[in-house]
Amino acid sequence: MGTKLLVIDDDPNISDLLRIFFETEGYEVRIAGDGIEGLSYFKMYEPDVVLLDLMLPKNKDGNQVCREIRAISSKPIIMITAKDYDVTDTVVALELGADDFLTKPFDSRSFPRGSRLFSAVITLTTIRTTTRPSSSKISKSAVRSMS
Repeated sequence: MGTKLLVIDDDPNISDLLRIFFETEGYEVRIAGDGIEGLSYFKMYEPDVVLLDLMLPKNKDGNQVCREIRAISSKPIIMITAKDYDVTDTVVALELGADDFLTKPFDSRSFPRGSRLFSAVITLTTIRTTTRPSSSKISKSAVRSMS
């Protein structure tokens, strides 16, 4: 079985695009439509990497989900959000334990192997086997240097 990827996003168009792309690349993909479902899937599915939307419906937003995942796991988390967010959102997400922060909507033409999203997922799933320090600053700087 391939690398397991969990997408937590309330937009079915984005989720489906990510699922189709990454399944084509050999990933096993699960989709959660909100933070509560995402946390439940994370615990049951034990993904290798999480793509997490910042703005989620219901009781938990992306930052809350990130914080809760980080409290129990060091699996890579890539936060995704709409283009109209500012640098403060990026800083908060990284301080909560996210490994990278990307904007959407994604253009399916930019998804080939050279895309930043694809590269981030590949890099983060590759480095997941290394020991992660208690502070994830080293991992974040390594991810930022590849972009």
